[in-house]
Amino acid sequence: MAKSASIESARDHNPPVVELRVEAHPDQLAVLRAVAAAIALQHDFDLDTVADVKLAVDEAATRLIMGAPEDAILACSFRVALPLLHISLS
Repeated sequence: MAKSASIESARDHNPPVVELRVEAHPDQLAVLRAVAAAIALQHDFDLDTVADVKLAVDEAATRLIMGAPEDAILACSFRVALPLLHISLS
């Protein structure tokens, strides 16, 4: 007999991931901060934590942008596994 699984059961085991790719340019920092804040707020993180998340994303992205070649792309992923929010930038 074949195994079957519903979409809902697959979602239960793998936290959703939001991936965002932007031009590695300082103009894109506001977009990254806004997405980070929206995800944190959607998952009921308190306002102090949301501010910390925005600051961390801003600082990490700024460092990567300053060292990036002119036409580079900055990739950012967000994965919520409550009570944690995992953020990766490259």
